[in-house]
Amino acid sequence: MGRPARVQKTPRSSPRRFPRQTPKAAPPAVNQDGEAGQTKLLLSFDYGTKTLSLAFRIAKPEEAPAPSNVMDVHFSKREYWAPQKAAFDKSGEFYWGYGVEEALKKKKIAAEDVIELWKLLLYKDHELSGLAQRSEKQLKDRSVGEFIAIHLRAVIEEAKAYIKRSSSLDYAPEEIDALPIQLFLSVPQMWKAPSNLVMTRAAKEAGVEHVELVYEPQCAAAYYTHKVQGHLPKQIAVGDILLIADVGGGTGDFVSYEACEDSAQGASIGLALIDAKGALCGSELVNQNFLYWLQSQVSNFAAKCEGLHLSTTACLQKASEMFEAVKQNFSSLDEDPAFFVISGSQDANTETWQIKLTPKVIRSFFDPVVSTIIDRIDAQLRDRTTTLIVPGGFGRSQYLLDKLQERYSHRVQILGQATAAVGAYQPVSRGALLRYDSIIERGMPASESFGIAQVETWDPLCHSDATYYKGDKLPSGKTCRAEYVMDREVVEECPFDEDVFVVYERWCPILQKASKGRWKAPGKAISTETWQQHYPSVGDKTVLVQVYWTERDIKDHESIRVGKDGTTPLKKGIECWGDELEIPLPDLKALGFEEKESSTKGKVFEIYWRLTVTCRGANVEVNFQIAKPHTPPYDEEGVYQASEVELTEDKIIEICTATHSPFPRSTAS
Repeated sequence: MGRPARVQKTPRSSPRRFPRQTPKAAPPAVNQDGEAGQTKLLLSFDYGTKTLSLAFRIAKPEEAPAPSNVMDVHFSKREYWAPQKAAFDKSGEFYWGYGVEEALKKKKIAAEDVIELWKLLLYKDHELSGLAQRSEKQLKDRSVGEFIAIHLRAVIEEAKAYIKRSSSLDYAPEEIDALPIQLFLSVPQMWKAPSNLVMTRAAKEAGVEHVELVYEPQCAAAYYTHKVQGHLPKQIAVGDILLIADVGGGTGDFVSYEACEDSAQGASIGLALIDAKGALCGSELVNQNFLYWLQSQVSNFAAKCEGLHLSTTACLQKASEMFEAVKQNFSSLDEDPAFFVISGSQDANTETWQIKLTPKVIRSFFDPVVSTIIDRIDAQLRDRTTTLIVPGGFGRSQYLLDKLQERYSHRVQILGQATAAVGAYQPVSRGALLRYDSIIERGMPASESFGIAQVETWDPLCHSDATYYKGDKLPSGKTCRAEYVMDREVVEECPFDEDVFVVYERWCPILQKASKGRWKAPGKAISTETWQQHYPSVGDKTVLVQVYWTERDIKDHESIRVGKDGTTPLKKGIECWGDELEIPLPDLKALGFEEKESSTKGKVFEIYWRLTVTCRGANVEVNFQIAKPHTPPYDEEGVYQASEVELTEDKIIEICTATHSPFPRSTAS
């Protein structure tokens, strides 16, 4: 039996049998890096869930990175970090970091306008959590990518202003403006490429010409290895395992690396990934436990807030901010209660609300979260684990460090921001600039595949999930006696041909995994093409094409959905690659296409379009073309005759670029 149809689902199309397309050589790659030998401004973001830090280095040619030329950007209040808070006022003006606090004081914004924890929306395992859903509501009509682009642009402007003011640099402001910027943006090890894509596209939208993603735990390991080399009782040796418990405000990423080199290599130490897991166990969960407790202390919390002339949101926000200081300073040895006061507005009936927290109560906020962290660390500890590194905002908690020392100090050496040997610096943002001297062009990992969903003619040999075979139990309870019978919960009658039955949302690869990476490496290229038959309605101006991504070993014709009807969620490991591609259609009538009648869509055009995908290293683009009506790609017998096809003009869309690659760098060179 021939190959099932390859037809784009949206809008639904008539099936057609298409030949398998084989990769062909593409034109050679073009090196777009014209910055060799230039002095550059390197910026490094530690883009956390609750806090943001930024380091910079003015990289001169032939000058190696060193602690002396890596500096922190200081934000308001002379802090080297800024809170991940943002808001828009009614006029659309954007506030972020410490500016949010000032805007609240001046009543330019309300507490309900404050956006927090938006990074959780990019964690595939946490995007449906209550915290993430609350953040999504705060974004209102903006996507998380659009919001991050606005935020990055504002932070970069502030960073450049700080660098211009820095008295330690021998550069005039106009010289700083003239420097090409390369941005290192840290992401969790557990993120997959579609989440990373949101960050790189946001950076591009923010005006950054070159961005390179780097792994947060690798940068932290690089920083600590460089910082403490020669100062540890036991140095890191080849084969040792470093366990990074990167616990920030919202999440914890637990990553184990095997050292491929010893600690004498400093920040450039070779690290091989062994395991990476994550959990929703950041310091914000401690705050949430406190807020739940606080609301239980009075019979009518809303009335209590009203007495302070505060909204419930504003009262909880004030309480959380006051608790933050208690949380940071609390240790396992504390025996005295902590007190703080929530002040009402000036015209409040009740002026203040005093809160008393006993050590036992404070521990009850911490312990469930700390228990999750310990469980994740226990799961990754191995005989060869020698070092536990605890970066991230929660790593500054003395209580957390006390608990980790109590449990693990006899087995491993523990390094964190609360340890005296290291100090409370920014390990991720600094570690990136100590480890990476400049952005380099890399190929795409060989494990990545791209595809589209298509409608296919039902084929019992290809669609086992849509077929009952001889001996199977039928929905009626009877046993199937025929060789095969279609499953009508999955198979539908074709809307364009009542004699044809089809299945929807089937995987059609447009760029397959490459076991040897032959189309992945820089300098090499490959091109593949896929034909689809399509019936746009007369008057349609665009074709929508959704590209999907996966690392799975997915088979051709496999359903990409978990359910039977093609409308259920995507299977685990398959994700949308950005938004749908909205491709303009030419004037089909002017090209000579004839209108046809459809029983379901009214007047339509029958077209064949070709999607050509070209991959050069980390650059991937798609080219959309339509076969003109007098030269269809198939003759009347359905024989493929591509050599005779006349196509419309190219419509090229980039889906991945080397200058904004969503595939993080993992090696120092």
